[in-house]
Amino acid sequence: MNPTGQEAEQNKPVGFFSYEGSAIVLAVIMGMAGLVLILASQIFFTGLPQPWSWVPRFLQDAGLAFLIAGTVSAFIEKLVKKRTEAEFKKLMAELLGRTADSLSTKILSFLQNHIRDLESRVEMVRGAIRNSNIEMIFARRQDGFSDMARAIREAKEFIFVMGVSLREFSKLDTVLCHALKEVHLRILAGQKEGGDAPERLNVRMLILNNQSTEALKRSSIEEKKQFKGPSDPEYMISNLFRDTRDTILTIQDTCPEIQVRVYDNLSLFLLITERYVFMEPYHSGVKSVGMGPLKELKDQDKVFERVAELVPMIQFRKEGKPGPYEQFYNHFGQVFEQARAPTKENTDIGAFTPTTTP
Repeated sequence: MNPTGQEAEQNKPVGFFSYEGSAIVLAVIMGMAGLVLILASQIFFTGLPQPWSWVPRFLQDAGLAFLIAGTVSAFIEKLVKKRTEAEFKKLMAELLGRTADSLSTKILSFLQNHIRDLESRVEMVRGAIRNSNIEMIFARRQDGFSDMARAIREAKEFIFVMGVSLREFSKLDTVLCHALKEVHLRILAGQKEGGDAPERLNVRMLILNNQSTEALKRSSIEEKKQFKGPSDPEYMISNLFRDTRDTILTIQDTCPEIQVRVYDNLSLFLLITERYVFMEPYHSGVKSVGMGPLKELKDQDKVFERVAELVPMIQFRKEGKPGPYEQFYNHFGQVFEQARAPTKENTDIGAFTPTTTP
């Protein structure tokens, strides 16, 4: 068990080694030397003959001087030490107080400056969101599937979709696929019952033309190989060709009421209803051995890759005043007018059968 401060003070050894500090040690030595000289003058040096009779008196005076000097030194040391400790504690308290005040002031000033900067940036973002009619920003398209499915189910007038293969609406078992099936059933039910609203629901889909140069380029990036052309057997078993082909065939077979067209120039993923636009840009990144301006890179150092799941998708709402919604709506309309119905080449299912070499 550790002794308390009082017990430790009581248990300190008494004597020469209990003192701390060179001044205290010197004072004790001087006092002891004085006592020794006084005792020696009375015991060993009494009754000395002439001319040494002055020695006892000298030793007695010297011992007395040493004794007085040691006592005074010890007293002064104690007094000075006590005063010095008090002044040191006071000085440290003042110094710490000033340091704390100064540090608090600097921290407060730093935080205030950054808070003002943060508030300014937040206000800029708020202004941009407010002026652009942004409803939501998704880190990637998959994060917005539920919101897109809800928009599809709530649509009363039209549903326009534009993308590459749009396999998430037909091939994959996703909420978007289920939502589109529900729309198809609504259309069929409205036609059978003679209802007005459901049968007027206009559904259009734009799928990248798998015979276009854009499709070949994108497939080359995905597959990391070069194709000779749209009729290249290797290209016709690529993911892009098969996904676009399967989506077209699925929509034609199961939802013939949906208008499907193919287009040549890839730009955006779009889902548009009378209330919302969901937009994600398509683009390919460039990786190089030596980073620098693209025009300065050699052809062998350029490696194009898809930037998949790294680009956010933005949801815009339709407001009373014109904004991004109207721009993307018009963009879809222009592309749809220039697009055309799928051809036999777009849906060729037996163009290539892999063969094994003997």
